[in-house]
Amino acid sequence: MMNREAFDLVARTLDYPEADAAERAASAARAMDDPALRASLEELARWLAENRLDEAQESYTRAFDLSPVCTLNVGYHLFGDTYDRGALLAGLMGELRRVGLEPGTELPDYLPNLVRLAARMEDEEDRGLLVREVLVPGLDRMNETLAKLERPWVPVLVALREVLAALVGGVEKKWRPRLVDESGSLMEAAHA
Repeated sequence: MMNREAFDLVARTLDYPEADAAERAASAARAMDDPALRASLEELARWLAENRLDEAQESYTRAFDLSPVCTLNVGYHLFGDTYDRGALLAGLMGELRRVGLEPGTELPDYLPNLVRLAARMEDEEDRGLLVREVLVPGLDRMNETLAKLERPWVPVLVALREVLAALVGGVEKKWRPRLVDESGSLMEAAHA
């Protein structure tokens, strides 16, 4: 079972840094049971507290916004800019609305939106599918690229992947594409 408040705090930590970014990370760390994720959030909180807000924002932008290979849009890592990603976005929008979330100014496949969604999904099978088929494979691909960067958010993403995989009984680092049908449910892609 996912602790909704804890994962909401982690999602807020992964959003663009604002004046309260260090406190967001510290609050998320205090709410986490997993030692590795807690430690990575504590380290991020320290880094954010020791650096000016404009430096944190620049670091975040350089890590996640300037290049599509490091974007926090998970669907891009899984499908690129293809029809399949469009289908995923449409399905995720339906799932977000079903649990009472709006993606705000970000696309539905934005990592913090997906973390919030997973924490709110009541059906364990649906949550498992989202985590196994979208979140963990997306984080695997993101972490491959981000491992080359020295950014304070990278250890959080690595630890988050492990926590999410453990919640669904483990996930191999082997991905098969899946799509979302018109009802908003994930289904196996025909070209898999």
